Amino acid sequence: MDRAYTAPVSPVEQLQAAAAEYLKFYLDYPDYFRLLAFPPEQARNAASVEMNAQIARRVDEQNERMVNALRTGMDAGLIRPADPRELATALWASWNGMISLGWRNDSLRRDPESLRKLIELATGVISAGLLLPETRAR
Repeated sequence: MDRAYTAPVSPVEQLQAAAAEYLKFYLDYPDYFRLLAFPPEQARNAASVEMNAQIARRVDEQNERMVNALRTGMDAGLIRPADPRELATALWASWNGMISLGWRNDSLRRDPESLRKLIELATGVISAGLLLPETRAR
């Protein structure tokens, strides 16, 4: 995910890169992705509680980077005003849902290439919706 937020590109391009990096993380480390996106039910022991708390902190750290990119875009007048934290949560949850199609065991399952296309399509549509109308032609 570091590559998404360290490149000298616009905040919207950072979000697009974050979506691509998140998919790459899933493809490279599917078990870790599942653990981050869909942690196991919490057992009633201290180790399990602490593990889930650590997972939640890690997700919050990554989502905070999205919040910062969104806020930067809003401050620059590129992205429509909204609650950046809620928007980051919506983007993260959307990506989780799309990527989870990769492990279905039915006709809805998506292979890696179709997941890439789906993420690109959705991220493009979402990006266009984030931009203020007067900034879309920039």
